[in-house]
Amino acid sequence: MRIPKKCIHAAVVHLAEFPFCVYEGAMDALHTTSAVIKALGGTAKVARLVGRSMQAVSNWKERGAFPSETFVLLTTALSAEGKSAPASLWGMIEASEVAA
Repeated sequence: MRIPKKCIHAAVVHLAEFPFCVYEGAMDALHTTSAVIKALGGTAKVARLVGRSMQAVSNWKERGAFPSETFVLLTTALSAEGKSAPASLWGMIEASEVAA
């Protein structure tokens, strides 16, 4: 398994068969589906990554939300790029949003 060049100075962790980087510093946070798709190389690349059509990815952009089943794939790919996105883009509640 190849380690992305951007991970050279980061610790590499494996989740199933998906390598992703754990950076010591803060990651660049993306707050929209459009920003996530752009950061991952565009509609066509994201469609190939998740095994969906380009139209489906365009629909996610328009709706402003990703299907929850794409969470692990997309966040792993973002991590490899030194980026992150809130779980709320997948309709999930962040731990910080849960009342104590």
